Amino acid sequence: MRFSLQQLRKFSKPYSFKDDVSLDELIGFEGILKILNLDIEGLLNEVDYNTFTIDFHLKCDLVLECAVSLEEVLYPLDINFKEVFSLEEDDETFKIEQNTLDTKEAIITNILVNKPVKVYKEGVSFTDEDEHFQDEEEDEGINPAFKSLKDLL
Repeated sequence: MRFSLQQLRKFSKPYSFKDDVSLDELIGFEGILKILNLDIEGLLNEVDYNTFTIDFHLKCDLVLECAVSLEEVLYPLDINFKEVFSLEEDDETFKIEQNTLDTKEAIITNILVNKPVKVYKEGVSFTDEDEHFQDEEEDEGINPAFKSLKDLL
């Protein structure tokens, strides 16, 4: 959702909105295959003349890749977050550029922060068959002269 500064100053505060943003640029990024049922609500408040806060409620279903089978896994995401938008550049705020407050970057950032690194499809488990083999191989490859030193570690 995008708001011009003129619009923001005309709204009665707090101003609530529902957003219908398209996040197609996230598809294929960080293992996200699809974003379904995206629902974004916000409550905008003015802190001062150049600074605004928005309390977001985001609900969607992310379709992610299973870390083992690479099959699709549906991951529901339901988060609340608050962001600050300002004309002045700061590490803690999102910058209002060209007199336009754009919520898209804040939404994308919070989806990526709250998305799990790995998901597993139900019933799929990961076993490392090479782990046992490597332990046996290490024992066999130890020089007999140094075998007693192994116990010291």
